Amino acid sequence: MLSRNNFQKIFQKPKIAASYAWMYLWYRFGLTIPASQFWEDLILSYLIRKNDGFYVDIWANDPFGWNNTYLFYRKGRTGITIEPNKQLFKKLKKYRSRGINLNMAVGLSWSLTYYEIDTNGMSTCDKEIADFYESKGHVITNTYETPVKKLSEIFDTHVKWNKIDLLSVDAE
Repeated sequence: MLSRNNFQKIFQKPKIAASYAWMYLWYRFGLTIPASQFWEDLILSYLIRKNDGFYVDIWANDPFGWNNTYLFYRKGRTGITIEPNKQLFKKLKKYRSRGINLNMAVGLSWSLTYYEIDTNGMSTCDKEIADFYESKGHVITNTYETPVKKLSEIFDTHVKWNKIDLLSVDAE
């Protein structure tokens, strides 16, 4: 719980203060805290006002933070999360067990080389982008082949009769 003392401790550190100021205000007034990077989930939740439904989240990232569908999951919706990063996939599988979690990329080829970068949200299947991040001081922590499927194949296998209410694509 965010008490007044905890809130004051957070604001003694300026870098942390800016990051958590909005979170305290949302918490203080009993509003939903967004999980997506730019509050897309909050905006979409306002536009899509039903509590059931089906989503597809491509390159879902972390199950909680920087995730466009976590708010919908919390409200009881279910869907498919697709994440090529092995570590993030394990977290999705553990914490988003109600839905379908796939450890792969979406595209036209059979497999791609995946480059894990040391900063969340920067990993990629594009060698040029990975090299660019490396030239800026980031570290490629791991590389491996990840399976790739066409979106139509994923839909044929997993969506079947479900109507997709939200399609979130966060990829290059």
